[in-house]
Amino acid sequence: MLSGTLTVIVQAAQSSLSLSSPSAIWVRGQSSSVQVPVMVTNGGNVAFSSVSLSANPASVAGASVSFSSNGFSLAAGETKNVTATITGVSASPATYVIPLTATTSSTTTNGGITLQVRDPITQFSVSGQLDLGSSGAQRGTTVSGVIHVQNTGDGVIASINVTNTFASKYNAQVSPQIIGNLQPGQGVDVSVTMTIPSDQGASRTQVGTIVFNDGQSQKSVSVTMQAESMLRIDDINVVYNGVSKDVNNGDTRRVELVGGEKLDLEVKVKNEFTSDIDIQDVTVSGIIYNIDDGDDIDDESSSFDLRYDRSSTRTISFDIPDKLDSDNYDVEVTVTGRDDNGVRHSDTWKFQLEINKKNLDVRIVSASLNPSQVSCGASGSAYARLSNYGNNDQENIILEIKNAQLGLNALSESKLYTDEDYDKTVSFLVPQGIANGIYTVTVSVYQKYVNLGSLLDQQQLSLSVVNCAGSGSNGGSGNTGGSTGGNTGGNTGSNTGGTTIIVPPITQPDVIYGNGQPAYGTTRRSFLSGDAYLAILALAIAVLVGVLAWMLGQMRK
Repeated sequence: MLSGTLTVIVQAAQSSLSLSSPSAIWVRGQSSSVQVPVMVTNGGNVAFSSVSLSANPASVAGASVSFSSNGFSLAAGETKNVTATITGVSASPATYVIPLTATTSSTTTNGGITLQVRDPITQFSVSGQLDLGSSGAQRGTTVSGVIHVQNTGDGVIASINVTNTFASKYNAQVSPQIIGNLQPGQGVDVSVTMTIPSDQGASRTQVGTIVFNDGQSQKSVSVTMQAESMLRIDDINVVYNGVSKDVNNGDTRRVELVGGEKLDLEVKVKNEFTSDIDIQDVTVSGIIYNIDDGDDIDDESSSFDLRYDRSSTRTISFDIPDKLDSDNYDVEVTVTGRDDNGVRHSDTWKFQLEINKKNLDVRIVSASLNPSQVSCGASGSAYARLSNYGNNDQENIILEIKNAQLGLNALSESKLYTDEDYDKTVSFLVPQGIANGIYTVTVSVYQKYVNLGSLLDQQQLSLSVVNCAGSGSNGGSGNTGGSTGGNTGGNTGSNTGGTTIIVPPITQPDVIYGNGQPAYGTTRRSFLSGDAYLAILALAIAVLVGVLAWMLGQMRK
């Protein structure tokens, strides 16, 4: 035998009925009926076999309300959408509430329709600026366009007057000049036909406006015009680091630059007039956008005159910022001038430069001595700042600060991330017994283990050494009024009691790293280039000459 437990939950009957509260608009003289959705919801757990809807529009003059469904059943939890249609409204402009009632055998609920009664709204829109002509449009020819007018209100616009402000030289024809009986949502095109006058400039300029007025509001449309330019850009060359690349309007050209370098644009300009009309005060201007940390850089040529049917090339130059991102930069070049009749002519080319920084570009951006004049036995310091302007992070960057006469030979190694700076200060003591004079402290930056230590940048600083016990020169072997150093580019000094100028030669130093091998600047000499080899060779020649002389003597006997 099986047994179990049955649980029965008994709930009390709950009757709940609700109505939504919709809203509607009645436009006087336009609306003939308005349909409004009404939601009826059974929120209880008891079904309704019949739901009756009624409305009391007494507060709205002339109004009556009917329902698309009435006396309908409604299950527990069900919602029914019923359309209420309002007709015959003759009330004055105002906001009204039409009470609604939903009734069942057991419950009644109330709601309402909010009805706004208003007069028609008359409003219209017009299309934007009308641009006539082009860079190729010839003077004396006819150009045309349209302006679209749209009724965006819910009332009929009886009349829109169309006027304009054009000078007579444009011979403007605007049609229609009156727009009548424009229905809600209806649109119409207004045609504009004009003649390009002989003095029209090549730059696009506003020549007048067209005004639309319906008696309640007014709207204006600007009209611009452009004519053919007889001053043209014929060619542009991008020049950098000895490289020249041709560029056309709308092109993109790739260039590889180091920050701080110069970029030139060679712009060839032509006067297209074939008759005796010159163009005066021609200028070439250019701008590279957002290249200098979001700012622009620009340049402009001096003005010049250009005879008819002639060409001339002008160069505009740009100093590329030290720090820049590898990116595409917009460039705009414009030429302008006025012909003998005072007509302005211009032409503009737009293109992009795809600028790529070099991967390796570490530089000394600052170097100094403190103080710049030191007495014998006194101390000083040398300072240098490096900056990585390249695309890549750099490891094994060597900074060297050196002067042999001062015993200064400081090396430091660092890693530089792109756009990062590195600062280094070293102290030194000026030894006793050296000569008064100007000593050159060389600041160099290398990349370790690349090409035996690639020299990336170098600066020289001058240190004035004074108040030393002696004033003799350490630059050479002579000591009779002046001495010349024995090495190539050796030092020249004076020994007549004045200041001795000491300029050490610029050489790459021998720097020994942990593996015992020079990192850069090492010169290796073979046995064949040494003095011992030369001595042995001379002895061998002498022996050979002696042997030949003895053999010749034996043959004569």
